[in-house]
Amino acid sequence: MTEEEMLVLTINQSALAEGYGSVRITPEVMQVLGILQQGGQPTQEQAQLVLNGVDAIDDKDALDTEELGNIKAATTAYNATIKALAEANGLAYVNSNALLTQVATGGIAFDAGTLTSTFVTGGAFSLDGVHPTPRGQALIANEIIEQINTVYNSTVPKVNIGNYGTVTLSNNLQ
Repeated sequence: MTEEEMLVLTINQSALAEGYGSVRITPEVMQVLGILQQGGQPTQEQAQLVLNGVDAIDDKDALDTEELGNIKAATTAYNATIKALAEANGLAYVNSNALLTQVATGGIAFDAGTLTSTFVTGGAFSLDGVHPTPRGQALIANEIIEQINTVYNSTVPKVNIGNYGTVTLSNNLQ
């Protein structure tokens, strides 16, 4: 995996704790690592011992660069279509992708703190890492209200984001 690639949240956490995705350190692997540390060149058979010791991440448990690119391209295309349809019909448009990108790249401040995408502690997303918490939904609602007020010259009041619950480390909704 590269630094940009990602593990899916549904990956078996206990398997990760047991070494899934790493090299099983056997005495033979340690010997090869020792050769490398001393600047030596292991034989093909020794190198194969290390490769055989790798418990690689299955494709179903990771998103590679190509898959992430496909997701980004599809997201961009869908959002462009939605925006074009809204504009063509004089409708309010909320760029939720841009809003959630802002949450992910520094957060959005509100009266009681900052809402971020940090897993568990960021406040914006539930424990599945995908769906917004009630507090995250309140943020999205405020953006929808903002666009409705702007496009339709309305005065719908925004909600107080801090009044809505979020996940805590104890897994309780507060």
